[in-house]
Amino acid sequence: MELAGEAEFKSRAYGRAARTVEAFPGSLAELATQAEAGAVQGIGEALAQKIAALAHTGSLPFLTELEQSFPAGMTNLLDVSGLGPKTIRKLNKELGVQNLEDLERACVDDRVSPLPGLGKKVSRRFSTGPASQSYAGRFHLHKALAQAEGHRGVLRKIAKRVAIAGSVRRRMETIDRIDLVAEATDPKALLEAFAALPDVSTVSEKLDDRCVAVFQNGMTAALHVSAPGGFGLAFVQATGSADHYAALEERARERSVAIDAMEGDEEAAIYSALGLADIPAELREGLGEIEAAASGALPRLIGPGDLIGVVHAHTQYSDGTASVAGMAAAARALGYRYLALSDHSKSSTVAGGLKEDAVKRQHDEIDALNAKEKDFRILKGIESDILKDGSLDYDDDVLKASILLSRAFIRISAFRAMP
Repeated sequence: MELAGEAEFKSRAYGRAARTVEAFPGSLAELATQAEAGAVQGIGEALAQKIAALAHTGSLPFLTELEQSFPAGMTNLLDVSGLGPKTIRKLNKELGVQNLEDLERACVDDRVSPLPGLGKKVSRRFSTGPASQSYAGRFHLHKALAQAEGHRGVLRKIAKRVAIAGSVRRRMETIDRIDLVAEATDPKALLEAFAALPDVSTVSEKLDDRCVAVFQNGMTAALHVSAPGGFGLAFVQATGSADHYAALEERARERSVAIDAMEGDEEAAIYSALGLADIPAELREGLGEIEAAASGALPRLIGPGDLIGVVHAHTQYSDGTASVAGMAAAARALGYRYLALSDHSKSSTVAGGLKEDAVKRQHDEIDALNAKEKDFRILKGIESDILKDGSLDYDDDVLKASILLSRAFIRISAFRAMP
């Protein structure tokens, strides 16, 4: 919507609605029913109708029409770090840039640098090329993961087992291909179902155990179907980088083991047969993890259990979707010890920024909740705009005793420590 030039408040409204849909604990149909009844904060009649349409039909004509209003390849520019909707609109309007190739050509021809405000920065980044080779067909992890989860959700209805592999499982920052590994009683039927998934543009490869398809959004996805009793090996092969698997093959040769003939339903059996500890997917890059696994020196990855708190969260006081008490309860349920609330300040009117009286009410509510807690604390904070004269959005009596500052340049978050 921002790319189409819609008003900022409208784009924000849809963004909040998307977060509400994502966080809703029930089904989409249940959310649609509540939204149509006006029982979901931040979702009005128009948005409720769209959610209902999505829940009942599985598609959203509004989104389809919006996507089709852009030239092919233009939305892929959003996946390039540093290019926002406003910049892309300006490049399109001023220079006719519609895709990565157009952008690279315009930079090489020195047509971008004269543009005020952004030209030199963008031109320096892409004038050396090859922007298209670096970014074309690549997607940010969160987008690829969401698409992979969608494919898995459809395929698991007809497969015995489906798992996400490849660079998505390794949590690479950008993804050029989704890899799925499956076990099925009828591999042919599963591969045909994959090739017939919605939005498949072309099927580039179809073998007895693998199908590779390109989707309308430009993402490539591959489905690997394991042989009976061979899910573990197939999962290993489809997850690690080429260098990782080459290192495994080398170790197998040193031990006179045929790795391609190994059997087992779990990956751990494959690594164990090679005298290795099970290697976390995120480490399978061929960067010394084989040697570390052999010597018992694999590092411990940081996981959700290591997190003890959140230092930036919004509530219903501004543009969040949950109450202070609800946010605190969710944080406690996750095992956190603290939660820092940092709603928008008063100048951010489009996001429902808090005026002084709302700040006071929120602080009183926080004090009341903290009085009931022994091992959990809610920290008082504000995401304060920096005004044109360099001052913050509130007087010192609101911002006093702030000890944690973040998000400088445009706005700054100030947090007050609790005893």
